[in-house]
Amino acid sequence: LEAMASNRRGRGGGGAMRCLTLLFLAVLSSTEVSGRTSSSSRHPFQRWLHSHLEDFGNKVSAKGATRPGRDSLMYHRTSKLAKSELLKATSSMKEDVNASEGMIPIDVTSNVYMDQGEFERKSEEWMKGNQGSVQSDMQWILVGCFLLVISTGVLVYSEVRYVLITREYDLCVQISKPIDESLSAQLSATQKVRTYLSIGSVLAMVVSLWIILFPLCHLATGMLSSMGYAFHGCYELAFMVAFVVAAVWSLFVIGCCWLCTRPWTAIFCFIVSFVGEAALETGQAPAVLMWILASLLSAYIFFTWARVVLNEDPKPDPEKSKLVSGKV
Repeated sequence: LEAMASNRRGRGGGGAMRCLTLLFLAVLSSTEVSGRTSSSSRHPFQRWLHSHLEDFGNKVSAKGATRPGRDSLMYHRTSKLAKSELLKATSSMKEDVNASEGMIPIDVTSNVYMDQGEFERKSEEWMKGNQGSVQSDMQWILVGCFLLVISTGVLVYSEVRYVLITREYDLCVQISKPIDESLSAQLSATQKVRTYLSIGSVLAMVVSLWIILFPLCHLATGMLSSMGYAFHGCYELAFMVAFVVAAVWSLFVIGCCWLCTRPWTAIFCFIVSFVGEAALETGQAPAVLMWILASLLSAYIFFTWARVVLNEDPKPDPEKSKLVSGKV
């Protein structure tokens, strides 16, 4: 690296920082993880991760192009176009490194490949030196999980309670029985309570997800900072993702509650939930935004016209009326 820097200075260039940045970008774009421990002593997930990164490094790395002093990391000879792109990013990257006092800035979309043994060693050292912080974060994560379970239970209670009174109302319609005022009043009261309970439980899910995700961001930020990386954007992403995750999960729960009473509504909730999960898996903000807009539009269409076309509302059923009358 010193030879590269001196060579660059001899050409009147920017010196060691530019070479270091170029080398760092090349290592991020393609690396190979070495197996320092036997495969039998690793966790199955470690073996899978090791083999996956090793195959990735073999595909994009040039054999024999080893970074000095780091036999486990390899970089490839980039094309002229790739080199020009790296040179364009060098100046801004150099400013970020200087501003962060030697820390390399990364965000949630960055791919950082590191030697497995080095990562395990540094992460273990950081956790040993910050046991109090780790325990506190884990306690908050457990609290968040507990609140998430409680809020899910409240949502199930709210929906099932309204489902039961709705089924009683549907039965009266199907057997052509006059609906008395007490049932109508009970249905109206239950619907009001359901509105407050269901919305409140969804908001509680958002808060519980914040309590879970923020400590995880704190752990990730501290651990990566000990390895020379300035991790940015995690808290902002966790703040927004909590709303989407709460919506996806609550739609799935609501669909399960209404599956036997309003099957088409339940299927609609399942579809919106699964599509939202797929949008989250992409990790792209435009995909999540498109899912939100499409969900709002499809909900308006479904509850305005589709439910009428699908004939989901209860109607008088002579066969059921005869059956109920016979039992009575």
